[in-house]
Formats: sequence, C-alpha cells, structure tokens
Amino acid sequence: MKKILLLLMAASLLLSGCASFGKGVAEALMKPQEQDKGECRIFSDGFGGLEDVMARNGGSVKILMIHGIGKKTPGYSTGIVSSLAFKMGLDVTEKNARDINLTDSKNSGRDLGHLRVYRYADKSGSKEMVFYEYTWAGITEPIKSTLLFDGTDFNAEKRTDISRLIKGFINETGTDAVIYLGNRDARSKILDGVSQAFCWMLSSPWENLPENGGGACSADMISENEIMKDYVVITHSLGSQISVDALENVAYHLPLNGKNKPFRPENGETHHQNVRVTIYMFANQLPAIAIGKEKPAVAGMIKDYCTPGAAHYSERFVSSTDIVAFSDPNDVLSYAIPGKFENEHLDSRLCPDITNVLVNVAPLSNIFGKIAANPLEAHSNYKNDDRVLELIIKGVHESSPQSAPDKGCYIVRTRK
Repeated sequence: MKKILLLLMAASLLLSGCASFGKGVAEALMKPQEQDKGECRIFSDGFGGLEDVMARNGGSVKILMIHGIGKKTPGYSTGIVSSLAFKMGLDVTEKNARDINLTDSKNSGRDLGHLRVYRYADKSGSKEMVFYEYTWAGITEPIKSTLLFDGTDFNAEKRTDISRLIKGFINETGTDAVIYLGNRDARSKILDGVSQAFCWMLSSPWENLPENGGGACSADMISENEIMKDYVVITHSLGSQISVDALENVAYHLPLNGKNKPFRPENGETHHQNVRVTIYMFANQLPAIAIGKEKPAVAGMIKDYCTPGAAHYSERFVSSTDIVAFSDPNDVLSYAIPGKFENEHLDSRLCPDITNVLVNVAPLSNIFGKIAANPLEAHSNYKNDDRVLELIIKGVHESSPQSAPDKGCYIVRTRK
C-alpha cells in the first residue's frame, strides 16, 4: 500500500508541478483559434439536477461543498456558487455570509474545520439556494509541518527550479490523501466536521445560523421538516471519498423519527430513508482511494437493500445516493468509475447509482501538430465549464435528447 500511495503522490506532483511551470510556455505556443472544447460524453440512465431538487423541496435547495487536496481557505467556493446562482436566476444574496468554526458538541476545544454559508434567492422569494462550504484543510496543515525543514535553504539549495516546484507541491498537497487514509485522528476530525456541516443543514434556517464564531450542532437541533428534504453535495478530488465516508457516518447516527437516538435497523423506518442525496464529483478519485481502503461493512447487496419489498429494504440509509462523477481524460488524477464499483466498494445501504461524465474541461490545442491540454486545468476547471454547470442544474432525463449540440454533450444510455 505504501508503494501505491507514493506512486499516487508522485503522479499528483507531476500533474500540478509540470502544469505550473509549463503554463507560460503552453500559452505562448497555443493559438486561440486552434483551441477546441473537446468532448462531453454522459454514460447514464438519467440523473436529477438542482432544479429537480428545488421542485421536490418546495423551491429550495441546500448544497454542501467539500474541497480536495491542497491548502484551502474559506471562500474557495465563491466561483462555483456565484456561477450556479447566476445561471439559475438567483440574483438576491445576503450582504454577509455566515461563518462557523466547527467544534465537537462534547468537546468545544476540538477543531473540526470551518463552515461558511451563503444564501441566494430570486426577487420573488420563491426560489432559494443555501450553499454550505466546508473547509477541512486546517486539520491537516499542522501535520504537514513535519516537512517544513525539507523546504529550507539547507535542503533546497541544490535543487533545480523544476525539482523545487515538484517537491514543494508534493509536500503541500500530495500528502493529504496519505494523511486521510493513514492518520485516524485527522480522518475522524474531517468526517466529524462534515457531520457537523450536515447537522447545521438539517437543523437551522438561515436566520438562526450563528453569524460568526464557534458552533456545535447536536442531534436534538435537527428539524423534522428539514430531515425529509433532498440534499446535494459537490466535491473535488479527495472530497469525493470524504463525502461517501461522511454520508455513511451521518446516516448511521441520524435520529429516529425526530428523536435523539442513533439509527438502528431494528427500530424501523426513519425519515432519512426517504431522502435522495445527489453528489456531483469533480475530478473524482473514488477508484484511486479504493485501492488503499478497506471495503465497506455491507457490500454487494444493493438490490437487497434498495429494492422495495426486498429483504433488507427497511435497513437502507437513504432512498438513493446518485453519484455523478465528472472526469477529464487529460487529468491524471481523475478516474471514471467502473461498472462493478458501486457494488464492490460502496456501502449497499447508501443505494448508490453512478453516472460517469467524461468531459474535456481543459481546452484542447494543437501544438506542433500534436493535441495537448493543460493538466492543471483538466484537474480544476470544472467550475468554469458551462456544460458542467448546465448538467448540474438541469440533470439528464428520459426526455433529454441523445445529443445536445448546444452543450457539446452526447448521452450514452446505460442499463442496469
């Protein structure tokens, strides 16, 4: 496993390091008229968009954003949240976001990361999007301090500029996956932080959220009305695995029928068992993380847990977890999800249903007769791709045309 993790770290470093120092050269060689948006292929039997969730929730949608590797600070989601709001006609927003330094309800000194909350609405007030941005980078940053000496003049003076870029990147970002998989305390804090974020989503309306400072949410704060709504999660890179792990953790500990009891199958059906969760994963990394992670406690039994009337139907965590995995083929750290993955590597009680979207978010260019793409953009440019944003908002349905030239996408219908 250590060898595999080291290879992943090296690959991630080459991706961003090379892209950083090569960007100027690439831009100089690429002519704008030679750039091509590339292809967008959707392998799906259909999935819902934000508009579908809003219709089911009476005009509102709550979205949780979970970032991936690297140093992130509150506000990192501003680009995507403002783009989504603009495209959905939500042109009224609060002057100030709400900032919550998440803590443990049983231990106020336990730092679980930061939650920033934005609210957008239309002028009539009939549509609303509340966007919860979770930042966990502060949990892993102190652990990385062990590597600070590696960047001092004493260690770095003999490195070439390229090697210095690569080494710096791996020290700052390539270690996050290693920490998440191997450091139990850090992983516990991150997952508990996501649980806290979900708790705030399920409890307080905007008006009751803490305006600033620390805050711990407890199960008895969860609203019976909120727990029955559908929710959306948007992730990037490592955030894809964090979201799946956290969702299982949250579902298992949600209260039963509004009471402060952990979920147990023998207690009967709970409100959240009828909830749909949609996760839009940018630069999805589930297959890569799976090779270094134990399989879930319950696997290979999706039909038994998710088919009405089946033997374990009353023991499902949620009604469905729709995973829409966006991957750019030119991103060496992004992976399409193979067909058997959901049965072998995801907890069957989440009732997962996977859609793969292969899309070139980094423009293709012709350099000296060779097709090329900036690998850094291929890893991070999803928020700037109109096709991706439209798919998140509109989804794909049975009525969707097989080919959508205006979006540059082609739908390949899949059968279960």
